[in-house]
Amino acid sequence: MPVWHASSMSAHQPNHKQKVGAYGEAIARSIYVKNGFVILANNFVNEKGRPVGEIDFIALRNKELRFVEVKARSSYAYGDPIESITNKKVLRIRKAIGYFFLKFPEFRRLNRHFDAVTIKLSPVDKRIEKIRIYLDVIVDSY
Repeated sequence: MPVWHASSMSAHQPNHKQKVGAYGEAIARSIYVKNGFVILANNFVNEKGRPVGEIDFIALRNKELRFVEVKARSSYAYGDPIESITNKKVLRIRKAIGYFFLKFPEFRRLNRHFDAVTIKLSPVDKRIEKIRIYLDVIVDSY
């Protein structure tokens, strides 16, 4: 089973938003693993000279392949996290999913799903206040 990690890790210190996002992704991955999934890829990127789209992680259980977008927030100042998954974002994710199947055609025969996980963290101590998992956010072929 291939495991793919983003190779373009930046050398700069992550900002608050990046730290919250990475923490949220770790929480979401642990939920999927506890439910019997194997994580195939983290931060899978479709690159054609520059990143075109990214999938936070790809999880596999039996013949079920899930592409997962995670949105973590410590504030609702910019709205509910699910609102940040715009049509433009979905298009970029679709491109990354297409690239995944181009690179790993052996997974094309599996049942495909696109999920979103939103996580609200306490702004004070990063305690988890709320987690929502939206299964099959996009229902179509990739």
